[in-house]
Amino acid sequence: MHRTQIYFEDELICEIKKAAQQTNVSMSAYIRNVLKKELANKQASEQPLDFYDFIGL
Repeated sequence: MHRTQIYFEDELICEIKKAAQQTNVSMSAYIRNVLKKELANKQASEQPLDFYDFIGL
């Protein structure tokens, strides 16, 4: 694991704190989870569709 320092605007950090508290995780864990989901979604959307599965070939 790597440690990094990121600067957030005051309004954004308040939203992050609130969301982390609602999900009962630390701010760091919340940020990691959000980034993992974002990267997974991006990777999934980059996968080409295989239409052979739809047409039964």
